[in-house]
Amino acid sequence: MDISKTQFKEYCKCNRIYKLNDIFINKRRTNYDKDEVELLLSKMYDLDGNSRVVNKEDSVMDIYFKDVEMIALKEASRRLNKGFLYNLDTKKQTKVSFTDKDNTLYTYLDGYYEDENDIYIIEVKSTTSHKFLELNGGKLFINNNGVFIDKVCNNYSPDLVKKISNIHGDVGSYLFDIAITRFIVSNCNLNKKVHYYFSCLNSDYVFDGKYVNNLPHYYDGCSDVTCLFDVTNLLSCYDSIIGKLYNNILNNIKSFDIDKVSYNTLCKDCKYNFVCIDNYNDSDFIGCLIDKRNIYNLYNKGFKSILDLDRNSISSDKNIICYDSFNEEYINYDNIKKELENIKYPIYHLDFESFNCPLPRFYKETCFSQSCFQFSCHIEKARGVCDREKDHVSFVSCNYNDRRKEFVLKLIDTIDLTSGGTVLVYNEKFEITRMKELGDIFPEYKEKLDNIINHVYDLFKLIKNGNNINYYNKKMRGSFSIKTVLPCFSDLSYKNIDIHNGLGAIEAYGNFRYMDDLDIKDTTKKLEVYCGLDTYSMFVILNGLINKVLK
Repeated sequence: MDISKTQFKEYCKCNRIYKLNDIFINKRRTNYDKDEVELLLSKMYDLDGNSRVVNKEDSVMDIYFKDVEMIALKEASRRLNKGFLYNLDTKKQTKVSFTDKDNTLYTYLDGYYEDENDIYIIEVKSTTSHKFLELNGGKLFINNNGVFIDKVCNNYSPDLVKKISNIHGDVGSYLFDIAITRFIVSNCNLNKKVHYYFSCLNSDYVFDGKYVNNLPHYYDGCSDVTCLFDVTNLLSCYDSIIGKLYNNILNNIKSFDIDKVSYNTLCKDCKYNFVCIDNYNDSDFIGCLIDKRNIYNLYNKGFKSILDLDRNSISSDKNIICYDSFNEEYINYDNIKKELENIKYPIYHLDFESFNCPLPRFYKETCFSQSCFQFSCHIEKARGVCDREKDHVSFVSCNYNDRRKEFVLKLIDTIDLTSGGTVLVYNEKFEITRMKELGDIFPEYKEKLDNIINHVYDLFKLIKNGNNINYYNKKMRGSFSIKTVLPCFSDLSYKNIDIHNGLGAIEAYGNFRYMDDLDIKDTTKKLEVYCGLDTYSMFVILNGLINKVLK
């Protein structure tokens, strides 16, 4: 059996995944318990045989990650003076593998260079460098002519080893990837010294706006857009675990027993979560508690529904509100009335959309900058007076080029605060931070942008202000996002439009890079509908709350 590095990582998350994949693909042609297979298949497929399991599709961002690989390996070739082999097509990259009895473990290498005595391997990840530079209190790596060298060299503290070897953690998950590569290579008997490097994006890099042949020129003679780490010695932190994980995977493949479900943090992003976890999509699922600190223990002890709990045993005030919401929605009338005093008319219901490109595209951007390409604004002139179409103002970048100045000019022209008013947003940190960044990029408009910032009020505070919950309905399922709050006040839905969420908006704009003018025009309309629903939802929620507390 062939096992890719990607599959290896998946199988390390849960012993059930290999078997669920087997059942999903082969259906009843398996050797597992027939009754259990039938139960799992009834969840995986509907009565017409259509799959309920959503496989991860290729993302428009994948090509942007490939851009990072290309830039990273160019910069690594210059720093190390090695001509690293690289190919945009993963299947055409250098492949290494080893066979152990009936199983072959393999991987493709992002960057590979070999000479008479040594092999150099580079793993590239589209993440930023700060979390690696902060390891060991910032004392693990030292910059040596553009390459970060491990200056501790095997004398690692227990705390560092624990952090590195946490294969699902914010640091360990990235280094685990190249550690698996090292495990494969070490079993290949290559008889050469192998050097392992990890490349990621430079957290401190700021693009100076210089282009060559219409493409960003990232090397300014002082700093690179990527950071290169020599992790040859650091990967020894995985020596005690990777062999055990590999053997566990092989034993699991051979076994026909399906492990008991253990609900944990990794289940959230698993495509089989609703298959394994009872009640997963129900409004009363135990994972829908507001205070989620104990949800895994509760489920694994048999509490699958919030209503399975004894109300008197619930220690969290938030979860008592959640429990009681199945009888009646929760409204803190006094708090909401007090917050409403901060809102003055006209109200500009405002929402931004941004594209967090891994590599900076425009002047003063950093890696993963939230580059604004769209805003929507619904203007409520007086209480309840806002026409969904006539009182809507929208801006969408007309192409993939830098349209940030046009964004700012349209925003300033739309929001007229000369006679006062309120700029209403949902989760103010995002919009305020973007406007501060735009004020730094375009200082001539900073004063006007600051004035908009000074009139911002966060609609989120009417729902939840810090630790204080002001409004809660069981339909919210433990979430306070605008998309979960909206159904409590309206039948408006994101399900009936082409772009359903922020990720969809990011991917739509990301595709502008490859679209002609006609396709961009068509996609722009879809973006306007999506973002416009966000701001009109704010109007609906605000007035829904007003009608509840001031009736």
